[in-house]
Amino acid sequence: MNVLQGIVPASCVGLRLDQTIPFLFPDITRSEATRLIEAGQVLYERKIVKKREKMKEGASLEVRRVEMYPTT
Repeated sequence: MNVLQGIVPASCVGLRLDQTIPFLFPDITRSEATRLIEAGQVLYERKIVKKREKMKEGASLEVRRVEMYPTT
């Protein structure tokens, strides 16, 4: 499991959580962000919230992401 942590910058104030995650973590698509949020793998200020949560400057984000590797 890969845990990503970030702080919401001023440029993301007012954006939804599912829009902010790809901004902070460019290797995560918005659709993947939505799946992670719905699975409870994203914490906003240490709480599980819905994807429509609006961002506030300086708030903490934590994304728990399981890396999938192809098997041979």
